[in-house]
Amino acid sequence: MGMYDGDSSTACLARLLRVPVLLVVDAYGMAESAGALVNGFVEFAKQSSTINLPWNEDKIGVVDFLGVIFNRVASESHYRMLKDSVQGVPVAGYLPTELDFEIPHRHLGLSIAEENPISGENIERLADAVMRHVDIDAIIRQAEIFNRRKQHLETEGLKETKRFRLAVAYDKAFSFYYEDNLDLMRDAGAEIIQFSPLVDRTMPERADAVYIGGGYPELHADALARNISMLESIHAGQELENRCMQNAVG
Repeated sequence: MGMYDGDSSTACLARLLRVPVLLVVDAYGMAESAGALVNGFVEFAKQSSTINLPWNEDKIGVVDFLGVIFNRVASESHYRMLKDSVQGVPVAGYLPTELDFEIPHRHLGLSIAEENPISGENIERLADAVMRHVDIDAIIRQAEIFNRRKQHLETEGLKETKRFRLAVAYDKAFSFYYEDNLDLMRDAGAEIIQFSPLVDRTMPERADAVYIGGGYPELHADALARNISMLESIHAGQELENRCMQNAVG
């Protein structure tokens, strides 16, 4: 979805966490109009009432833009026209249009990494193109200027909390995770233990909690349904948790 789409949009998240945005613009069939497009994204961000927040909080700042990268650029001259049209936001580079690294789509989104949707050769070509045409050092320098993530993390305090074992479902059916979220859980005291609801027979031993993320379980519904011992193991853990909660309340 787009940057401002939805009740919990990317813009909302960036504003809430005080992290800057690196805007990627599809420049196919576009020249100086790119400047108007980028300017529209920047000015729209300043209208705080248009960025939905989970609560009314006037102290949260506006969205900051780290820079712009143009995609599907036809030539160096095309890139110069695009870059010259942008005012007030650093232009970090571009990717040429001839690269063949589009990720295949399916009914609910992109093909997942475990399905190897892009060949190793094309990934290498993409990496080479980024190194040639995008100023990575400039992006890093700009990111260091913002450096606002520290403002919402109390890492030192979190590391003192008690350790616990978190079982994380990870296989072809469940693989939609942000690594940063798992890192934050580790900082909060979690020992991450991966397991597969598809092939493992039971949950990991002595797990204190289970985290079943997103993915494409509907594509593997039959295999998941046949793994009766795994279902019973998860249900047993839920029943144990319910009894503990009842005892705590009682």
